[in-house]
Amino acid sequence: MTNAAESDTIFQKNPQFVARTIADELVLIPLQRHLEDVNSLYSLNSLGREVWELLDGKNTVTSIRETLWSQYEVDSKILDEDLALILEQLESIKAIQAS
Repeated sequence: MTNAAESDTIFQKNPQFVARTIADELVLIPLQRHLEDVNSLYSLNSLGREVWELLDGKNTVTSIRETLWSQYEVDSKILDEDLALILEQLESIKAIQAS
């Protein structure tokens, strides 16, 4: 796993995941599931949804952070921690990968 907080890292979405809006929530659904995948649907909060939409294989972590910073009024340390956590979680379920 890469260090998701690295500023020049670029992530791509795994094409084996689809995103669907269900009842105003963005849900990630893996297309291929294994028996050990008990929790195979992943719901993203509003910040997670914004991050997911910015993961286009072109944006660096820094550019994603700057976009989020312009949209949310939050302490920069909290934003950095939340962004790193979201990226780490998405990477741990293999929904994204560093390119």
